[in-house]
Amino acid sequence: MKMLNNKKGIELPVNFIVLLILAIAVFGAGLKITLDTFNQATELKDELDSQLEQELLSYLSSGKLISVGVDRKVIKEKGSTTFGLGMINKYGKTIYVAVFVTDLIGVGIDNEKLVPKSDPASPGPGEYDGDLAEWTFVRRPNINDDINYIVLKNNEKTIIPLAFRVPAGTPDGLYAFTIAVYYNDTQPTPSDPIKNVGGTGVDSVFEKPQRIYLEVKG
Repeated sequence: MKMLNNKKGIELPVNFIVLLILAIAVFGAGLKITLDTFNQATELKDELDSQLEQELLSYLSSGKLISVGVDRKVIKEKGSTTFGLGMINKYGKTIYVAVFVTDLIGVGIDNEKLVPKSDPASPGPGEYDGDLAEWTFVRRPNINDDINYIVLKNNEKTIIPLAFRVPAGTPDGLYAFTIAVYYNDTQPTPSDPIKNVGGTGVDSVFEKPQRIYLEVKG
């Protein structure tokens, strides 16, 4: 009887060890699947980023001085996204470049014109936040730039990310932004910044302005 009790005492640890091994195996398999999925997602993101970069570079190689490539994205209220702006310097000299978002126009889902809020504290129906600072960190009109500029040598290419977000309370619709690039051939200073407004001191426009669109849904 004593030997039988000892046998049962041995069986319990053995069964426990088997279950433990099975649990570790299942956990390991699950962990591998999770890691594989994460790696695939990371690789896909890298591939998409690379694809966008290659697309912009191909536009520039075809003779365009400036291009946004993908110019329209669908986004939810309070969501964020990033566009790419590609440029190549064909002016035969080093230039200093600044990017500005110069205007915003909104159209509702039924093609009705949306208007900026008349009172930011209490927006009415069909009104959106017209303050460009609430939509993007890209430079806005009337803000001359002596800090956030890009140096482009002759024939040099560059791709600039343009980050946008949708303010809370934005009605569904299509929102169009104008992206304008200005340049100078002298390094900007506080007394001589890159200007996109201001009468006689306005700098040259880098090719024609570009349009990008945010389609807000929900």
